[in-house]
Amino acid sequence: MSHRYPARPRRRWVWIALALLLTLFAAASRLGALPFIYAPAYTPKTMTTIASQRTTHCIGRYLITLPTDFELITGGWGDIELYYGLDANFQRVYATVKSELHDYESFWKEVNRRQSELKGATNAATNGSVLLLAEQLGKLSALLRRLGDENYGLSIKTELHVLVGQRYVVLEQESYSKDEKNISYKNSDPAPAEARLKMIASKLLPYRTAERAKPGFCMQGVLFDVGQDDETAIFSFRAKSLPDIEIDVSYHAVTGQPREGILTRRKGESRIYPEFLSIIATAREGLGKLGGAPAEESLIKTTRPVTQHNFRIERRDAERRTLDRPFFGIALTTGNEYGQSGKRHSEDNASLSDAQVLSLWDEIVASVHKR
Repeated sequence: MSHRYPARPRRRWVWIALALLLTLFAAASRLGALPFIYAPAYTPKTMTTIASQRTTHCIGRYLITLPTDFELITGGWGDIELYYGLDANFQRVYATVKSELHDYESFWKEVNRRQSELKGATNAATNGSVLLLAEQLGKLSALLRRLGDENYGLSIKTELHVLVGQRYVVLEQESYSKDEKNISYKNSDPAPAEARLKMIASKLLPYRTAERAKPGFCMQGVLFDVGQDDETAIFSFRAKSLPDIEIDVSYHAVTGQPREGILTRRKGESRIYPEFLSIIATAREGLGKLGGAPAEESLIKTTRPVTQHNFRIERRDAERRTLDRPFFGIALTTGNEYGQSGKRHSEDNASLSDAQVLSLWDEIVASVHKR
């Protein structure tokens, strides 16, 4: 004989389960754990079209493919850092590759401008010119030796300007006082640093297309295969058609991998800044691949007062880092305060929809591969 149970208690358990589920969703929302499907989907008032054509760029020893209107922005001081030695006595050389192309005349015009700038600057400690020496090394290179800054006379900095193909490169290394009891530029010997700069300049090679560049570290049309033990750089890509979008590659090959991965750091940030959790939604978070190697990925967005995206991925595995197995990461952010002009403007909503940003991100990450 079968027994039928009353339906009312069963319905009560259904309501309890639904209430619990809603409570979990609410808690997840406060913790920033809801994926985009549960957060309000964002679409800008005016849709922006992403360029359909693509260009491949060199990022160190890897390649990345981006929409054609994204350009690599370089020319700031120290775009690249080259390390010689990995112990406490390492030597560091800063390298900069200017964004614009140069010919013989424009190169020397810029060198002379820099020489005049340094010659006209006065050091407060010596009451003399910051410029100590200007020397033409060849048809396409010049050396400028100067004091470390305009306030003190504690060190010497040497700049070596060289034209590599149509690329203007500036190399710089600082020489410090050898007498710790009498720290002065007069006790600094710039000869070893200048010998290293000359060696580097003699080995720099130009390339026209990233896909055909020879092995080594490359940026903005110049190959740096110059005997370095470690290398670091920031590759910043910007598009005039999408001034609020920033794509940055942080590259620190051998010694730059953080002690904690991006997922652990994200949890730490949530504990330190709990007030931000209520405005954050998670698109995707977990393990992935970058350049054929294991990686950690965190894709989040703010939902108020404006919608902005912050997507990040970093290589993460237990293998020892080398020049050929470097540490690097990619970040894509939207709604940034600085446009292509560099002028500050109010924070605003992203110019791309959630779907566009996710699609662009997945395409970019998948394009990264070793040269």
